[in-house]
Amino acid sequence: MLDLEVYFDDSGTHSNTSVAVAACYISNKSQWDEFDRNWKDILREEDLEYFHTADFFNANRRPYSEWDHPKRTKFLKRMISTINLRTKIGLAIAIPKLVYDEFAPERYKQTYAKDHYTFAVKCCMGLIWEWRTEYNISEPMKYAFDNVNKGPSRVREQIGNIWSDFETDPQVREKYGITEMDGWLFQSKKSFTPLQAADVLAWHMYDYMVTCVEKGKGKLYDARPSFLQLRDGRPIKLGWFTGPQLVDYFQQMDELEKKYSVDLDVTRLRRRPWLRKLGAER
Repeated sequence: MLDLEVYFDDSGTHSNTSVAVAACYISNKSQWDEFDRNWKDILREEDLEYFHTADFFNANRRPYSEWDHPKRTKFLKRMISTINLRTKIGLAIAIPKLVYDEFAPERYKQTYAKDHYTFAVKCCMGLIWEWRTEYNISEPMKYAFDNVNKGPSRVREQIGNIWSDFETDPQVREKYGITEMDGWLFQSKKSFTPLQAADVLAWHMYDYMVTCVEKGKGKLYDARPSFLQLRDGRPIKLGWFTGPQLVDYFQQMDELEKKYSVDLDVTRLRRRPWLRKLGAER
């Protein structure tokens, strides 16, 4: 049995959105078990089957639309406090779609990251590698994704393609703690509560991008209070690309590939000065 478990979710993968987000939380199995118990207790109190963040913030979605502001605030704070209590670290990467479409070379799209979400997931994997290296973690981990194959890029198919590539490279498997047997799987977000935690982070990252960053308000004090709570004193790494950063990244990739005559990718590059980190000085 694998002790460390990683739960991924996405946001903005539908065709009418401007940003694609990949987000995940990592924790021990014992803490995920406690998380599941705590999370379900809160849901049970409100007679809810599961929690979907987009539904909560939809002004017309019942039962949330019938709650007054104090109840909504208290409920969301309890959910986020449970996430913060039970997880080791949260990671999220946002990819502006137009930026990726314009600046990612075609050969790169064909051989490495077909679309925005695939690129976001692989950036998150790079952050996972950094985390494992920083804390000297060598044990294998279980990776879980939502089983809904949504969006024009068919998210489930893209995840399957990523893992097929990873599983053929022993060095990559070791870096990310990927096992050949039962090391990754698809689960129902309605049934597996850790995926609902990842949904909370993915939605808030997407919301921050479209309501703040895209409108030139990229400071933390512009964010929703619930997004600030997710970050409050917690191990979390969040980031996104600008156009110039993405251009610099691909130029760096080309130079390294020519210098070493090998294929390189974002999951293998340890330092990423081209990634704009949320909360860092602009």
